[in-house]
Amino acid sequence: MIEAALIALRHMFQFEVFSMLVTGIAVGITIGILPGLGGTVGMSILLPFVWTLKPEAALSLLIGMVAVMIFVILGPLLFFSPKLEAAKRAGLRQYGTLVERYMREFDDKWVRGTTALDEPLVGSPDIQSLADLGNSYAVVKTMRWVPFTLQNILYMAATALLPVLPLTLTMFPVEELLDRLLKILF
Repeated sequence: MIEAALIALRHMFQFEVFSMLVTGIAVGITIGILPGLGGTVGMSILLPFVWTLKPEAALSLLIGMVAVMIFVILGPLLFFSPKLEAAKRAGLRQYGTLVERYMREFDDKWVRGTTALDEPLVGSPDIQSLADLGNSYAVVKTMRWVPFTLQNILYMAATALLPVLPLTLTMFPVEELLDRLLKILF
């Protein structure tokens, strides 16, 4: 797998492939600036040019454009990251203090029995409140400082590159694509 990654990296830095990647980035920025144009229009503009290129150069041109499109869409969301991170820290501090106090009182009442137990354990709202508080704390703890995931990026890239799949199948034989895919995976 490392060998395949090194080969791919070597191919990427060939002049023609790298220049097409940079061109794809430039086209993506240009299309992103123009109002009303999106990924589909960008792909439509590039496809006639892609037919004339070598497969590696053609794919790097499209990948460069898709990378810019994804950054144009998701990049502005990164401005919320400092606020999200501060909200998570504050929430963990506040909920942590609340959970600690509630757990101490729950422990005193139900485990140590230091308070009078005039209510039955079964059906007690204390247990449900403890579970709700634990779930609330878990939500705050799993809060991310980046408002999107790698899965979101992969979905966007797949959606943008899906129309190119028929083109890829005309440029490479299916057997060669499967062979390359299997070499990368195994």
